[in-house]
Amino acid sequence: MSDGWFPIHSIFILSIMKSRESFEALKRIVKKYDLGDWVTEDLHYLLANFGFEFFDDIAEIVKDRGYDPWVRYAAYRALFIICKEEGKGREKLVELSKRLFEIIDESDEVEVDIMCLMLEYMAALRDEDLYSIVLRFVEKHRGWDIVSLKDLEEVYEHGMEIEKIDPWQHFHPRTLLRLYKINYGNLKLDKYEPCICGSGKKFKYCCWKYWKEVRWSDL
Repeated sequence: MSDGWFPIHSIFILSIMKSRESFEALKRIVKKYDLGDWVTEDLHYLLANFGFEFFDDIAEIVKDRGYDPWVRYAAYRALFIICKEEGKGREKLVELSKRLFEIIDESDEVEVDIMCLMLEYMAALRDEDLYSIVLRFVEKHRGWDIVSLKDLEEVYEHGMEIEKIDPWQHFHPRTLLRLYKINYGNLKLDKYEPCICGSGKKFKYCCWKYWKEVRWSDL
């Protein structure tokens, strides 16, 4: 794949590494590159993979207006996943949530939109004081039809389920071949040539089965 894939594949590799250096490198990439749907669909669980040890660092991303608003939203979701998965950090996330209401620029429509998306996660923390703040914010911004009171009431009462995805799944042959087809069309490779994954086996006896699934799928 072309160099345009470098930042995308890199954020998955850096999440798997889970070191201080890889976290800092991931931050630089998401600040420098426009990763599009990879931010909204994947960044939250890639950040969450660093775990509670990096809670405060991820919280700084949430507060930093130097990042794209969608990156900040992904960072908030990551903190929610960490709290749910590791069973700690809830009080810190409640305090961070309250702080966001203090620093939000309500004249910035994009920032208000992102805050509205965070509201369900805030309600799911099931903190009475925070929930009151959430409801006041919704009342003030009724024109933003992003989250309903009914949805907020539901998650406040019952909580919210989360899905944490293993970053390694990005490098499964099925995923990579699917990305190839979306971006480049059909693979021009004879099935008796060496497999593209580098295993040394012939394509037919290695990743061919995944390509057959992807080739005929409705993307």
